[in-house]
Amino acid sequence: MKLSKLFLPILVLGLFFTGCSGGGGGDSDTASTDLAQYVGEYEGTFSGDDSGTWSGTINSNGTFSGIINSNTIGTYTLSGTIDGTGEINAIVGEAGNGSYFRGTVDASGNISGEWFDPYQDNHGTFTGHKTGDTTAPEQVSNLTANAVTSTQIDINWSEASDNVGVTAYKIYRDGTYLKQVSSNYASDVGLSESTQYCYEVTALDAAGNESAKSSSVCATTNPAEQTVPSAPSSLTANTDGSPQIILNWTDNASNETGFRVERSTSEFSGFIKVADTAANVTSYTDGFGIEASATYYYRVVAINPAGESSYSNTANATTAALPTVPSAPTGLNAGTDSSSQITLNWTDNSSDETGFVVERSLSESSGFSTIATAPVGTTSYTDTSLNASTMYYYRVAAVNDVGISAYTNTASATTDASPTSITLELTSNVSGSITLTWTYTWGIFGSSNDGYQLEESVTSSSTGYTTIYDTTFTGDRESPKSYTLSRQAGTYYYRVRAMTQSGYTSYSNVVTVTVTQTQITKTYLVAADNLIMVQSNDASTANTSYPSAYNSVGCNWSHGLYFTDYLCGASLMYFDVGTDISGKTIHKATLTLYPVILAGDFSESYNYKVAAIYDNWFANVTWNTQPNYYASGTKTFPRPISTLPVEVDVTQIVQNWASNYFSNYGFYLMPENFLDPGYTSLRATDFYNKEEGADLPKLEITYE
Repeated sequence: MKLSKLFLPILVLGLFFTGCSGGGGGDSDTASTDLAQYVGEYEGTFSGDDSGTWSGTINSNGTFSGIINSNTIGTYTLSGTIDGTGEINAIVGEAGNGSYFRGTVDASGNISGEWFDPYQDNHGTFTGHKTGDTTAPEQVSNLTANAVTSTQIDINWSEASDNVGVTAYKIYRDGTYLKQVSSNYASDVGLSESTQYCYEVTALDAAGNESAKSSSVCATTNPAEQTVPSAPSSLTANTDGSPQIILNWTDNASNETGFRVERSTSEFSGFIKVADTAANVTSYTDGFGIEASATYYYRVVAINPAGESSYSNTANATTAALPTVPSAPTGLNAGTDSSSQITLNWTDNSSDETGFVVERSLSESSGFSTIATAPVGTTSYTDTSLNASTMYYYRVAAVNDVGISAYTNTASATTDASPTSITLELTSNVSGSITLTWTYTWGIFGSSNDGYQLEESVTSSSTGYTTIYDTTFTGDRESPKSYTLSRQAGTYYYRVRAMTQSGYTSYSNVVTVTVTQTQITKTYLVAADNLIMVQSNDASTANTSYPSAYNSVGCNWSHGLYFTDYLCGASLMYFDVGTDISGKTIHKATLTLYPVILAGDFSESYNYKVAAIYDNWFANVTWNTQPNYYASGTKTFPRPISTLPVEVDVTQIVQNWASNYFSNYGFYLMPENFLDPGYTSLRATDFYNKEEGADLPKLEITYE
């Protein structure tokens, strides 16, 4: 038989209800204060003589309502209660039909039990579990906010409703979460005075669902109660040497609106207000209505609308005496330096001057005018650009802000006579070698001071001069006098002056020198005795040595019969460059050879090479004995096919001579691949032959 009426019991973890009747269940009269933790949604299944599903809700008052879905008889309502022991009783449909579900709930919210239908004598079991609550409480209403003090605001609101039950409320202040409470009121403390704060509240249920925020309400804290400010302390009074007094104190209050400064000429009475300051000020400078060399007493009080603080301590200071004109300098003397310069010296007798004035006149008693001012502490001055052979009178006074002191004594000096002028000229400018010559007419009597000072500038004709030649204090009276120096390309300025017994003369005229080329090119010709071609007409007996060799360069075919097999081993050339290039930079070196006789197979291409010899070859060189040469100092060039001059770049070899890496014993000329004398002779080229009247080999060097 099938279940006709099914009562679904729902058990909730830890949920207890007061006793209920065992037959048809009704609403309990009371509920435990802990029921909120069991409130929620549940679902499950039943089986046995009938089967299906069920769902329902446990409410905060301990009642249950829901439905069952039978697979055979359809859908029915459920209602029931849970008692304090965790046992549940529920009926299906209307009360009194005897159909029930009975069971228990465990600590995890799982439900199990049995069901029974007395009419059909059907029975079975059921199970279920708690499901999540997703319904948020309703929005909080009737929110109010009221200021209680300068630091506290109280807020209240109406309790919110929820499908299961509200468990707490969240409070937000100025849009930021403040705290959570369980009641419908709260106090916000620790606030700032006279400040507006706005609040919103939300409701929470046991499942954590949060309602929408309530409407915002605002309140402003009360103003703080005014109290008399704390008194300032540590008052000090100081002077800075001027007729004013500087006050400083410590501000000990946080609520003052300002300070009152009082002054008196007595320590204990007669104080009057001299100034009011703003809040937080801790200093004041008093310079109004006070006298020099007088003592004043001060005190300070803090004020606000609530009243005045106690006075600070009393402080005093004495103003400085009025300033006076400085003491006059003394001991002025004047000394002649030259025909255009006089130097003054004096004694400074004051400590309060701001400087000195120097006056000059052509008369001892009148006509003085200021020619210079000198800074504090100065005791000398040099007067320049004066006229020669002229007496000048001087006096000096100290000055400050008050006025000018008395004058010193009057001192005088006469400038020297004008010296004879000195003239400078450029006498040579060749490839960076400059010769300057100057003329000066010396007096009859000389001195050990005599001499010259030559100066050079690379900046301009008027500035940047440095001394490059100096014979002063040597007695040098040579005139005219010349000096030679070397310079790179550029523009240079020169001037000269003489030193005499009376000092330096005026400078000469300025000479401008422009150096446009510092490189030197020289050509060296080899002497006939310094070149040699070694050869013989018989390979088996050839042993020609230097004394009997020919003055030729290359392989000479012109001796003897045309078909005689003349063999050549080497051609040697020596150019005497002396010390011209020692230590110099070689920009270019070219060896020029002049072909005279061409022989051999012209269809065959081959090279000659030039090498730097490192042995003295003048003593003995034979046709089949090669001189020693620097392997790294060779230069190759192709066999000429015409009698046009042949130029060989030997820059690196000559640079090695100039740098002393190679010794200059000349050049060694030979076929690039020296096989044997007989074969070499077939590749003969005569570059120079004195019988043919050809040009001598030439070496052209450009160096710097």
